[in-house]
Amino acid sequence: MKYIIATLMAATVTGMGNIPATAMQVGEDIVRDKVTALVREQVAPYADGASVDVDVIQIPGAPFDFPQTEALSDVEIELDSPLGNHYSDRAIVRVSMVSPNGKQRDIGVPVKLKVTKPVWVIKHVVPAKSRLKASDFELETRDVSRELTHVAGAELNLRKYIARVNLTPGQLLDTRRIQIPNDVKRNEEVLVTMSNGKGMNISVMAEAMDDARIGDTIRVRHSMGRNRKYYTGTVVSKNRVQVDI
Repeated sequence: MKYIIATLMAATVTGMGNIPATAMQVGEDIVRDKVTALVREQVAPYADGASVDVDVIQIPGAPFDFPQTEALSDVEIELDSPLGNHYSDRAIVRVSMVSPNGKQRDIGVPVKLKVTKPVWVIKHVVPAKSRLKASDFELETRDVSRELTHVAGAELNLRKYIARVNLTPGQLLDTRRIQIPNDVKRNEEVLVTMSNGKGMNISVMAEAMDDARIGDTIRVRHSMGRNRKYYTGTVVSKNRVQVDI
């Protein structure tokens, strides 16, 4: 993702020694502010309810002189960061500065993020396949800079989930270790309602061929004696499938 910033504060050039009177200088503070603003904007979608501190580690080569440039607003600054595509607690922000006379300066600015937020911490052992209970967790404010995209806070309704694996006390609740229970389970019986769209409905019992949740498309198998028929339908509620024929 690229952001072009063309509005900059004018710098005073009086007393800058060998810098020409018509030269402008892009200082370290200007670059730092623009890099910080970009990083905060790009990280915002990942950092719901989190506090984000941006540490601009270094601005190599600052300040940057642009001779024959009358105003800093004439210097076009372009920023590019991988954080717009995926989250990381460290990144390099590419900064390109171009003056009207074609002078260009390109630098890489390393940044480090510290992200803190209230997250669920496991208090008691939660066995695999069991439902989550609020009493087994507590909210604690932690540094989640590295785990930000996988940890869960108050935005997660614990009661909707079950544990995929055993959850151990002291761990942060990782969303990859929990799941919403299926409304239909493979090889179990489901009620299938077949409709022709003209008011005729037939309900039969059938066998689910896959695990699925409400809204998923699933195959079911209806057996009558030695005859087996397969249908594809939509899960409409727990253990109920709608098939249009």
